[in-house]
Amino acid sequence: MNKLFIGREKEQQQLREYIESPQSEFITVYGRRRVGKTFLIQKVIGDNYAFYSTGMNNVSMRTQLANFMQTIREKNPEIPVAKTWLDAFIALEKFLDKLPESKKIIFIDEMPWFDTPRSNFISGLEHFWNSWASWRDDIKLIVCGSATSWIINNLIKNRGGLHNRVTHKILLKPFSLKECQTYFDARNFRLSIKQIAECYMVLGGVPFYLSKMDKGESVAQNIDRLIFSQDGELHDEFQTLYNSLYKNAANHIKIVTALASKGKGLTRKEIINLTKLPDNGKY
Repeated sequence: MNKLFIGREKEQQQLREYIESPQSEFITVYGRRRVGKTFLIQKVIGDNYAFYSTGMNNVSMRTQLANFMQTIREKNPEIPVAKTWLDAFIALEKFLDKLPESKKIIFIDEMPWFDTPRSNFISGLEHFWNSWASWRDDIKLIVCGSATSWIINNLIKNRGGLHNRVTHKILLKPFSLKECQTYFDARNFRLSIKQIAECYMVLGGVPFYLSKMDKGESVAQNIDRLIFSQDGELHDEFQTLYNSLYKNAANHIKIVTALASKGKGLTRKEIINLTKLPDNGKY
């Protein structure tokens, strides 16, 4: 992989250790959108995975299942498209069981998107891990997703069949100010400490946002091009980010916009008055 990779030394080492352990592992990598979760995992495992699938946003359960089964059916065309998640994970078990003996890395990206309403995705995953994978010593299940609350509530703090099943968790945070400096230095940007701090105050330490910076422009020119221009690559990022994380994104956007309109915090009643949202506690 020839893409520029900065920092994440601790996380890289952790992931490698988990993969090389003598037992099956259930690893979650989570953090905000655009922070580099998939990039980190790809950097460590490359193409050395037995199975890979990524969830699709706002599609039906049927489409999610077909997407998940694609790799399996490419190798075994006779296997029908699964109708339930239990069928899909049983098919995955059979697929993995026929592979040569060695550690088997399973990478499921954007897992929260697979969990569509009434799909019983968690039940299928639970059956896969509890009745098959955890009994072996060669399965390395790596999952990630940008919906941090979903990862925490459904996997890390699951109170059902997946309670305490996650063996390792990695919270990937944005770059620190020092890591931003390292990133810009590695890309031959000629920015002063003050300019890097200004950039950090606008873009934070989100690697994806930093990657859009052009070293031929000043910080102000970059920000204007990326955010304030109508066709800027980050112009609609606010809406895109919320729409990818929440089913009722419009309500969340109204609340955040209301909070941003004031120089101090707001009470629940004040938020309701400003947003005109119903007082029913469903957001």
